[in-house]
Amino acid sequence: MKKILALVATALVLSSFSSFALADNWKLLGERTVRLAADHDEIIVTAGAGDFKALQLRTRERAIEMLDMTVVYSTGGRDVLPMRFVIPANGASRVLDLRGHDRNVRKVILRYTTRPGSVERAFVALWGLND
Repeated sequence: MKKILALVATALVLSSFSSFALADNWKLLGERTVRLAADHDEIIVTAGAGDFKALQLRTRERAIEMLDMTVVYSTGGRDVLPMRFVIPANGASRVLDLRGHDRNVRKVILRYTTRPGSVERAFVALWGLND
């Protein structure tokens, strides 16, 4: 029993180190305050150039129900990533993997459900995972 507990404890410690290492590879690409009465917004990538293998959205203040996200690359290519889920207030989307090799992101276009007549806003940050 003690051996099993020691193995579990070791696994937990090692997994925490790997999550810290992964956290260092995430880079803030841009931020936007979105109006929930609208149905789409853009986040222009303000971070330096770089290839990213995945993206993630993080919210503050309000939840947002995402429909999809269009990724526009510096080459002019586009990928539409279907999302169809709610990102809770102060939460994060799942990690969205990017396809291909030339993944230098110029901007993303967010499509989400509207709340007609709403004056509420949500703060959305776009994060990229370095290759």
